[in-house]
Amino acid sequence: MGRYELPEGWGWSLLVDLVEIIYGSGLPAKKRSHNGTVPVYGSNGIVGKHDSSITKSPVIIIGRKGSVGAVNFSEIPCWPIDTAFFIDTFPKNISAKWLFLFLSNCDLSHLNQEGPKPGIRRNDLYEVEIPVPPLPEQRRIVKRIEELSKRVEEARLLIRQAEAELTSFTPALLAKAFRGEL
Repeated sequence: MGRYELPEGWGWSLLVDLVEIIYGSGLPAKKRSHNGTVPVYGSNGIVGKHDSSITKSPVIIIGRKGSVGAVNFSEIPCWPIDTAFFIDTFPKNISAKWLFLFLSNCDLSHLNQEGPKPGIRRNDLYEVEIPVPPLPEQRRIVKRIEELSKRVEEARLLIRQAEAELTSFTPALLAKAFRGEL
């Protein structure tokens, strides 16, 4: 992402100095307990369910192959498969949600290694620089982003409702227009 000037009290850290990035573990679909409640994550989100997890919570899941650089977050323990990395241990001065939001906006796909085995290498992820504000500031920023995200979702719902109403009114309006009643 490139360095920029940070507010007073903030600092820069490499990801390697903050967290451990762990490889997901293979779990073929035929071996999953589909009646389980534990989400199974691939490189771009939930791909199934299982009855046991390999992470603590919260957990950040990063696409390693396939959807390279996609970032997901789970509030509950889960099972990231071998197409993903995960982070489930955070130092006291780092909010898991803060790190997730930051990584989600980094466009990690630029770390993709072309060639016979495309994907992200863990060592390249470890070199990502993270701005680290004080923990109360991280929490304030996360709260504000979540508030704004909720408002965006509410606006999207209103748009979908308006589109549905318009779709249902359009034939009637056209019929009236063609009859010269408008």
